[in-house]
Amino acid sequence: MRGSLLSSRTMALVLLLVLFLGILAGGLRSPADWALAGSLFWLAALASPQRPSWQTMRPWLLFVSWLAVCALASDQSLKSLPVLSRWAAAAVWLGLAATLWQEREKQYWFWGLALIAAILAAASLYGGMTNPSWGNRSDRPELMSGLLRPYYNYTIFVLVGACAAAAAVLAHKQGPHRALRLLAPLLVLSALAFYFTRARGGAIALCGGAALALIRQGHGRKLLVAAMGVVLAALLFKGTSLWLMKLDKSAVFKRPQIWKAAFQAVREHPLAGLGPGNFEQGFRLHNFPSNYRVTNYQFSTPYAHSEPLHVAAEAGVPGLALLLAALAAGLRVPRRRVMSWEKEAALAAFVAMSLHLLVDNMLQLPALCLLYLAPLAVLREDQEPASSPSRAWAWLCGTGLVFAAASWAPERLSAFYERNGFMATDPRRRVEFAWRAMRVFPAEPGLREGLARAWLAAQPPNPEQALRELERASALSPFNAIYLVMRAEILRQNGQWEQIQALAERAEALEPNCLQARLLRAEALIRARRRPEAIAELAEVRKRREKLKSVDFYVPDRSRYTGFDLTIGAFDAGRFAAIERLAYD
Repeated sequence: MRGSLLSSRTMALVLLLVLFLGILAGGLRSPADWALAGSLFWLAALASPQRPSWQTMRPWLLFVSWLAVCALASDQSLKSLPVLSRWAAAAVWLGLAATLWQEREKQYWFWGLALIAAILAAASLYGGMTNPSWGNRSDRPELMSGLLRPYYNYTIFVLVGACAAAAAVLAHKQGPHRALRLLAPLLVLSALAFYFTRARGGAIALCGGAALALIRQGHGRKLLVAAMGVVLAALLFKGTSLWLMKLDKSAVFKRPQIWKAAFQAVREHPLAGLGPGNFEQGFRLHNFPSNYRVTNYQFSTPYAHSEPLHVAAEAGVPGLALLLAALAAGLRVPRRRVMSWEKEAALAAFVAMSLHLLVDNMLQLPALCLLYLAPLAVLREDQEPASSPSRAWAWLCGTGLVFAAASWAPERLSAFYERNGFMATDPRRRVEFAWRAMRVFPAEPGLREGLARAWLAAQPPNPEQALRELERASALSPFNAIYLVMRAEILRQNGQWEQIQALAERAEALEPNCLQARLLRAEALIRARRRPEAIAELAEVRKRREKLKSVDFYVPDRSRYTGFDLTIGAFDAGRFAAIERLAYD
């Protein structure tokens, strides 16, 4: 279009660069990275010579609009800003790619994906093999995050899409010349990455995508022979097969419990969900005993570890339905006719990545969100672009630019207030900063705990306000024993022993190794003239302290334990001795 800053061909290549450079830049996981990259993308979109048609954009705009409604209905609307920014940019990126990509750009997508995946696999293997802990077979997956930190699953997600696409290309009768030779490095590196990470979900998803590609192209018999070969190999090498299934890590496999908690969140908020970015708020209400180290309820997660469940929990059932409808609108595939090799590759990649998303979350990384939607742009037939960019398009790009530029601000602002409150020497300023941090994210129990501590450190202390904040924190995180113990300690100043005993017993039930809760209960029992029970409680404190000693809990170097561990297992010898004297007096 005359007067445009970018030509259609240049804009098509810009979309590819945003995708591939974003993946290499850690998936744009850092809020600051995404704010910069997202802002640049919206400026490029504004300068695009063509814009997507309303028909292409309509289902995605409906989905993003519903996300905005859910955000406004949530307890923490500012938490939703990064999610809204990501999905809005992804929707427009997909619309532009579907409009601007011609056959050449679609082929560039495949070869670029193969190259990027090979680089990621090599980086993952290098990072693992050069780590001193590489000799421990059980810990290898955690060492192989590579360029997409902090989890190896992100790299595996890219490999799943790339290898499924490669399988479709290799099976295609009219595939590119010397495809096997060109794709060999990707396949070898990916096989090693899958082996050492033992990525079960990714391997199953890859098999599903590759199987579809083979069946569509008339290789059903070869698929059956390959499946029989896999079964035979599993039987012949039973030890390796069991190792690949991660049975040695079964104790830390928590996905079924996470999915159950997500289902409960969906049942409680079926219409508008918890709000984009607020999954952890609902998870805290349905936590489960994870038995990590010396605690029960230390585990928490901001993701449902299943993308459909995650969307349903955050945006309700209507949000999930709108997302599926938007995906289906872009998935127009002939059932019996074999498409061009790049489209068959896109279909295989999309199916494989979709299967992987059933058992994990990946789309929180903006670049991986674009990666997932890219096959839909490849599958689209050539689109008629809309007329010259309108005022509505400029308004859309301007809004997206503001959202992207501001997406990092809420987290940064809350952290700024929290840090300044912690460092403040003036008690009044400490309360002020803690209150401001809490106002940014009012449903974060940790920020309410910080405000409670600020009230306790005020001059004069304000235990009533501190108690109110801790009660709210307990309501937001009912499985956190620390808040119960803090409330009991405040009530101890006024000798409210019945309430102290009730709180201590609740904390004890949640965290049996919480020695401070046991000491509070023992003291409350003494005040209630129930000395035999108090003496039994003190004996249990001794027993559990010895048990903690046996796992090196009280040695000088306790780096293997988290702050939550150390708080739960903390032992006050002086207080124990004082309560013991009371018990035997």
